[in-house]
Amino acid sequence: MHRFMRLRRIPFVVLLVVFTGHLMLYVPALHAQSPEEMLGRLKATYRDDVAIQADFNQHLTSPDGERLPGVEGTIVLLGDQYRVETDGQTFVTNGETTWILNRYENQVLVNDYIDDPSTFSLSNFLFAFDEHYEILETNLKYLDGVRHQVLTLRPRAEESFFREVTLWMRDTDSVITRLRVLDVNEAELDFGLEHLEFDPRLAGDPFTFEPPEGVEIIDHRAE
Repeated sequence: MHRFMRLRRIPFVVLLVVFTGHLMLYVPALHAQSPEEMLGRLKATYRDDVAIQADFNQHLTSPDGERLPGVEGTIVLLGDQYRVETDGQTFVTNGETTWILNRYENQVLVNDYIDDPSTFSLSNFLFAFDEHYEILETNLKYLDGVRHQVLTLRPRAEESFFREVTLWMRDTDSVITRLRVLDVNEAELDFGLEHLEFDPRLAGDPFTFEPPEGVEIIDHRAE
C-alpha cells in the first residue's frame, strides 16, 4: 500500500486505512484480555478482501504541544486500494498509481507507489500486525460510553520512526474506533472513525481517478 504520509510533517489522511476490517460478532469480555487474545481477535477481524467505508476525523499535536486544526472526511478502502475525500483534497490509489487532487492549488499529483521507511506502514500494520508490532499491555476502558479494549503497541524494529501506537478496539465486534501514533519526535497523530460500513455498495470504480477539466497535472511517475 502506498505509504507517503509522514507523521513528522502535516500528515495526509490516508493513514486512516488502518481501520479497515471485516465485522464479526464477539461475546463482550468482562476484563482486559491478554495480548495473545487481542492478537487473535485482530487477525480474525482484519482482512484485505472486504471493502470498508467510513467517516473519519484526524488531529495532529506537534512536539511542543500545539494541537493543529483537524481534518474530516470519508474513506473507502479495499486491500491496497483506497479513496479518501476531504473538503480540500482527494487521495486515490489502485495499488500501483496514486493521485492527489489539491483543490486549493487546482493541481493533481500523480506518482508511483513510494516505499518510505519513515512513514507509518498501513499494510504491514494491518495485515502483518504480529510481525512488526508487539503488544505491551491491554486495558479495559470506555470511549463515548462504549466498552473498548485499549492496546498499547511498540514496533519490534529499533530503527522505527514510531515510538508507540495505541488502539481502541470496540469490545463487542473487534472494530478499531480510535488510533493514536506517537513518533520519536513526540508528535502525536490521533484518528477517530464513525459510521463504519463493511462491504458497502460501491458506485463505479472508486479506486481510479480521472482529473477534472482545467486542473494542472504534475506526473512524477518513472518513465
